[in-house]
Amino acid sequence: MDFNVFYETGKYILRGGGNVYSNPNLPDFFKYAPVISLLLVPYGFFSMQVSSILWIISNIGFLMGCLYLIKKIFLKYNIQFRASIFILALLILIKAVTTEITLGQSDILLFLCVLGSLWAYGNQKRKHSAIFFSLAIAIKLPVLIFLIFFLFKRDFRFIGLTILAFILLNILTVLCLNPAAPLSLISSWISSIIQAGGNADIVIFRISNQSLYALIGRYFGTAENYGLNVLSLSNTLIMGISIMIGFLMLIFPFLLVRICNYKEHSDLFVLSILFILMNLFNPNCWLANNVTLFFPLIYCLVHLGIQKINFRNPNLYLIALCGVAIFFTHTKIWKLVNLYPYQGETYVSFVFKIWPLFNILLYFLVITNYVLREEAANKHSLRQMSDG
Repeated sequence: MDFNVFYETGKYILRGGGNVYSNPNLPDFFKYAPVISLLLVPYGFFSMQVSSILWIISNIGFLMGCLYLIKKIFLKYNIQFRASIFILALLILIKAVTTEITLGQSDILLFLCVLGSLWAYGNQKRKHSAIFFSLAIAIKLPVLIFLIFFLFKRDFRFIGLTILAFILLNILTVLCLNPAAPLSLISSWISSIIQAGGNADIVIFRISNQSLYALIGRYFGTAENYGLNVLSLSNTLIMGISIMIGFLMLIFPFLLVRICNYKEHSDLFVLSILFILMNLFNPNCWLANNVTLFFPLIYCLVHLGIQKINFRNPNLYLIALCGVAIFFTHTKIWKLVNLYPYQGETYVSFVFKIWPLFNILLYFLVITNYVLREEAANKHSLRQMSDG
């Protein structure tokens, strides 16, 4: 559990420990950037039990902040929606949210930092946005995928400002924690990242990993023995296929924005895609990481509310498939179809990689929503021309 690491890190700093990466009391290695360790100090003042409760309360507060910022960001694009959209999204992602909160993960905090950055950026508060974004990067490196959004907007100044904020925040932290040998903390953090990367094959093929690579490996590789191997491809070939599919999934939405005339909500479309791809491309993706799907899910729910859903609408079938996927994240459904447990495993949805499948379905739902909005915009333009 991440919070065990957080708590011991906060305690270690309060005891006068300088290098948080060499704390012998950690149940797992601390892989966050140095600046994050300072945020954990307040939790070290209390007992483990009290701090755990405080972290749960903090996470609930962070989640409320995330939903508030999502509403503010959508309002910036003149999109209003009722609280029922939040409730529906919460019901869909309830497994991810409860896992995140009960296990004491850091994904809601990361989500809040990303949303804070996007909200500040949209309100021309570049410095605040850069600080929030640098904190998100300090929590988990897969957030770097959002740099593509700023590259797409050609805001190279903001990217430079973010890099500067990240460097300054971490330099100030290491000088505060270990003034005698500040560079040792930086090198220790880099070593922890390399160590995590060194265990990539082991981590990627754990049953609970929900990345795109793990999904393709489960169904087409040879690494696991669940009887799902449609093909028996090598890990190297699986990696190559994953990179190729990932590249196509990344490049296609940006090409779509370029060729489409409908630009009104293109930023929301691109950001929704990036939230999904952040999960799929993360080689160390777990169930709790899916809390960030609130953004693309709300994007889809809002747009579905203004569409005519009929048998000619491709969204109808994607919605149905998304619904089936979410149903199969619950144990009772597997019991109903007599597949629980599956070959001795009780986490059957992890065996069949339901969450990455849901991410992929949501990806296509976001795209079809944007395409349908483009068609509606073109029809509206033609109607206006004919009326004129």
